[in-house]
Amino acid sequence: MATARDPAAGQDPGEASDQNVDDMFKLLIIGNSSVGKTSFLFRYADDSFTSAFVSTVGIDFKVKTIYRNNTRVKLQIWDTAGQERYRTITTAYYRGAMGFLLMYDITSQESFCAVQDWATQIKTYSWGDAQVVLVGNKADLEEERQVPTEDAQRLATELGFRFFEASAKDNINVKEVFDSLVDAICEKMKEEQPAATMCCSGFLKVMMFIFNGGIFLAGAAILAVGVWVKVDSGSFLGILDDVEGVPVGLSQLVNISYLLIALGAVLLVIGFLGCCGAIKESRCMLLTFFIIILIIFIAEVAGAIVLFVFTGVAAKLFAEVENAVRDSIKKSYGTQDSLTILWNTTMEQFGCCGVKNYTDFDGSPFQGQRDIYPQFCCNISSTTFPCNANQAMSSMVDGCLDKLVAAIEENSLIIAGVAIGITAIEIAAMVVSMVLYKQIGTKA
Repeated sequence: MATARDPAAGQDPGEASDQNVDDMFKLLIIGNSSVGKTSFLFRYADDSFTSAFVSTVGIDFKVKTIYRNNTRVKLQIWDTAGQERYRTITTAYYRGAMGFLLMYDITSQESFCAVQDWATQIKTYSWGDAQVVLVGNKADLEEERQVPTEDAQRLATELGFRFFEASAKDNINVKEVFDSLVDAICEKMKEEQPAATMCCSGFLKVMMFIFNGGIFLAGAAILAVGVWVKVDSGSFLGILDDVEGVPVGLSQLVNISYLLIALGAVLLVIGFLGCCGAIKESRCMLLTFFIIILIIFIAEVAGAIVLFVFTGVAAKLFAEVENAVRDSIKKSYGTQDSLTILWNTTMEQFGCCGVKNYTDFDGSPFQGQRDIYPQFCCNISSTTFPCNANQAMSSMVDGCLDKLVAAIEENSLIIAGVAIGITAIEIAAMVVSMVLYKQIGTKA
């Protein structure tokens, strides 16, 4: 018999000896002294029996691994001393026990009368869902019986215990007793699993609603911005439409409204798929949702890598745009109404002047005809006094490009935070959708 350890010392004996199991159950054999608890354990664990009586001191244990219902279960079976003086020690081991063999001797009325007290101890010191089998041992001594089977069966029914009469000596119902206790524990665990699964499923659905609600609202906002940019004839992006020499890729920025509308529509669809997939528990919708989010995530990562790798190329393109826009001002500002209106609207809204400063208007039709600069290039509120070169120089109004760059730099932390937040939401949404997808498949 192995030597027991203090339950407060940490890991139970035998716990680390075999990790390749599906479940591990801690079982206790309790009852009065001399009812045959140790012999019963030896018969089950080692298929051995001795008629010599050896009183258990404190508590001992054995470990046995069994296969039950296609499940490999390791049993830690604790043999407790029945004497009153060891009661404080043995009750400390009740905590964490998933099952009890409450044993009496069919030839001892006294041991049977003590069953109620032992049942009270189980209720007091063990977990509330511990399973119990009442065992009448020494069934081979029928001629010495003092406890009628009917009385024991009636008491077991009153206490809600399973009941067996067995014999360690003749190996009667020994295996059946332990199998029944293991089955009772497994059945109890299965009863508790649906509630836990339902709770987990509900939590996952709530998380899906939160993630997809955010995605849906973001899509609606982006769609609204795209529509606004499309219908706003005075948009700053319209400047590029009238500029010659702008790189082909950047000149397409005038069509950003279509990109925003498309992106907003995609996000709306994603939010719809995620929410409906969670509500209807549709694996098809959840899988489609996951694939779309994954594609967007990969595209975002690829875009970030491209921006990082081709920073120099982007700077060169930006410089080309700057020169092209400046040339368009010198050529058309003051004669081309659409360009003039767009620049006036932009300079008024942003409080800026030209691309870099007022000198961008030197040689333009507007400046050449009047030798003055747009009113926005001077810090004067009245239109009565024209903005000449001296006033524009002293005003030092920033260029629109510098204003744009400054605005981006000032909000870089916010932009980075939003980008990281969106990425985190996407990753979380993918994880939650796949967990829910797998859970729905398991239920099916």
